[in-house]
Parts: sequence; structure tokens; C-alpha cells
Amino acid sequence: TMGSKSKHGRRQPQPQRCGPKGASKILDAGPHALYLSGEHFAQRRDAMEALGIKRVVACGCDAHHAGAFAYLEVRLRDAANAKIAPHLARAADFVAAGLREGSVLVHCKAGVCRSAALVMAYLLRHRRDVAPSVADALAVVRAARRCAAPRETFLCELERFEAENRGGARGAAALNE
Repeated sequence: TMGSKSKHGRRQPQPQRCGPKGASKILDAGPHALYLSGEHFAQRRDAMEALGIKRVVACGCDAHHAGAFAYLEVRLRDAANAKIAPHLARAADFVAAGLREGSVLVHCKAGVCRSAALVMAYLLRHRRDVAPSVADALAVVRAARRCAAPRETFLCELERFEAENRGGARGAAALNE
């Protein structure tokens, strides 16, 4: 929902959803790990370095430490009409490449919707052994971060993405290439 209408008929801004302030480990990928968080954690360079993070997918947020980490900035608003499909493959491949060098953080403002959907895209494209379907990918993300709740429209776009990626099943072996 976009928020309620005021007595003047204008939309009131929806309060920002907020997940936990720390990073949630989604899965281990060899010696490295994939993390999901909100912006609060992504502003803490010391905490990111302590987790061995080398790459960051910043979705709808600034690259807070551009000199310290390799960033993929995904320009996507948290809005009902936002289209995540154009970003799914690029983000998934950026995460996969990053996990060969170190740990990776994917974040948006709250770590609930956009970043969760991008993590799911990585699982569907590169870790079908862990998440062969959208439902499985969501279960993996929610097991680590209970508040994860991608928009229904994002889940529909992920269903199409999953179908497109079903043919060339990529698994854990792709990480070791």
C-alpha cells in the first residue's frame, strides 16, 4: 500500500519499514558469505570490514564507502510501480563474482523488500541447489531474516526470472569456476 489519503485527498507518506539493524547471513559460499541488511548497517564500514565484505549491492541508497568496497548501485525506488526485473541478472551476477573474492552485502533502506528480492535473484540464478524456486529462495532469505517481504510485484518478476534461468541450471560449481 502507498499510505492512506489525508482529508485533502493527498497521499500521506507511508512510514518506512525497518528490519533489524545488523546484517543477516543468508548463506555461506565457500570461505565467504552473503549478507542482507538495511542502510543502518551499510553505513558502518568497520562492521562491514569485520565480516570480510568486499562488494556491496546498494539498492536505492548511496554508496557510503565507495573507496573501500566495490559497489553496484541499483537505482530503484521502494514504490508499488517499481520494476525490479531490469536489475535482477546484473545484481545476481555481481554477487556471484563478488563471492569469489570475499563476502558480499546486499542492502536497501530497511533490508526488507528490494534487497531481499535481489538476494533471491542471486539464489535463483547461481544457487539452484539451495533455492530451485521462488518459494524456496524466499524461505532461505526468511530463515536468516524473518522480516524479509518483497513486494508482490517483485515476486511476480522473480517468477519470470526463475523461469528464464531454469534452463541453464547453475549451482555451487559456478562459484568455483
